[in-house]
Amino acid sequence: MKKRFEGVIHKQIPDNIHINKWMTGENLRILEQASDTKFSVVTHPEYSCTEYRIKLNIFTFSRYNLRIPITIIGPPLSVDSPGYAGNLERLIADYKRRKGIFLMLNLPEHPAIDKGAAIAETLPSCIFQNHFSSFEDYLLTLRSGYRRRIKKALQKGESLRVEQIQNHDFSQEMYNLYLQMRNRSKYPLETLKPNFFRNFDGEIFVFSINNTPAAFIALTYHGKDLSFTFGGMDYDKRDEYDLYLNMIIWILKYAIVQKAERINFGQTAEQTKLRVGCGLSKRYMVAFSGNPIFSFGLRLIAGRLGYGADREGHKCFKSVAWSD
Repeated sequence: MKKRFEGVIHKQIPDNIHINKWMTGENLRILEQASDTKFSVVTHPEYSCTEYRIKLNIFTFSRYNLRIPITIIGPPLSVDSPGYAGNLERLIADYKRRKGIFLMLNLPEHPAIDKGAAIAETLPSCIFQNHFSSFEDYLLTLRSGYRRRIKKALQKGESLRVEQIQNHDFSQEMYNLYLQMRNRSKYPLETLKPNFFRNFDGEIFVFSINNTPAAFIALTYHGKDLSFTFGGMDYDKRDEYDLYLNMIIWILKYAIVQKAERINFGQTAEQTKLRVGCGLSKRYMVAFSGNPIFSFGLRLIAGRLGYGADREGHKCFKSVAWSD
């Protein structure tokens, strides 16, 4: 007789839950009210996690399309963090007692687990190692072609004005910029509501043209690491002002002044981020099922589940090597 699932699926978020830096009880309660993703917290003596169910194209990173119901074990938020804490093997073994297909996202290391799961790479994180004393110091270390590209972007963005806002002042106009960026995403998972940004545990900076918001960035500190967590942009003004690259450049300047040791620029637009000096940090996903037939099928197609885009190398710096 098959053993019963031992995890406890909570109807309410436990008061003292702390899965990782993104998934504390306070953050999860904000997300519960400010996201269209309905998620649950699961606890067990040997692990804890969040899960949500969606209909997902399991070939997201390829030309194939097959949408099936899947339970995601991951943050109910588009960040490059795993959605669990504790013993991974114990979690998988326990979840295999349930029906369905399960997908874990954004594991920072290749998981050392048995053959009962399909493992593939997902979108890598773009990480900038900051060891610069000033933005001018950073520019001087760049090879001429990369430095020229940044200076050209700065010229196009000369009229941009950047200011920090109080998060509770996040407006509908700024929210519409978020929706523009979200709706153009190749890999959308959730849609956040304006109250998420008004209660955001971080800093929000707005880029304006003639006193009209054209873009914003939401930044989060975790120790000495600075994360570009969310953003929004007016795509009608993107090319004229080189908006996206100017957002990236501004974050670089800010991080250098703040003496952040690393900048996590997230998992999209990697070619733009590689050209300013980021390196790629691999992330993995794990798919599995308690049904042996489904598990065999997932392992069979594991090579087509993962992210396999060409990763053009960029030697941006004259002599500085990047390492994860």
